[in-house]
Amino acid sequence: MSRLPQLTAPIEEFATQTLDRLRNRALKRGKNLTELSDEARHDVRIALKNLRYGAEFYRGLFGRRRDQQGYLRTVSKLQDLLGAHNDAVTAKQFLSELAAVNAVGFEKASGFILGWQARGTTLADDALGAAWKTFKRAKPFWG
Repeated sequence: MSRLPQLTAPIEEFATQTLDRLRNRALKRGKNLTELSDEARHDVRIALKNLRYGAEFYRGLFGRRRDQQGYLRTVSKLQDLLGAHNDAVTAKQFLSELAAVNAVGFEKASGFILGWQARGTTLADDALGAAWKTFKRAKPFWG
């Protein structure tokens, strides 16, 4: 199969197809987002990161800057909320590995860190559903 038509098409067409594919991947992975496992949420975060990077790369090909900034801000906020959850999961795993060392005062420090992370996760999870709805409704600036 020849790739010549794809290679000779206008760059805006290629960019639109690429960004649509990245957006659809994020939407598919994020279905029922608030009910997903930690690992699945991390996969959504990666898909959003790829979408954001792609959108930032191709943004110069498309219209109004205000639309671009609003869309990118929506994706970034959702990515940050998922990042807070991922940070808590990572901290918990890391601290459980450190517990084997059994250092003096470790329990107190560990409890403080885990409590702080739990607080951040609760706040992020409370905002996650609304941020996901905003993302799903956001009109892509390239379409």
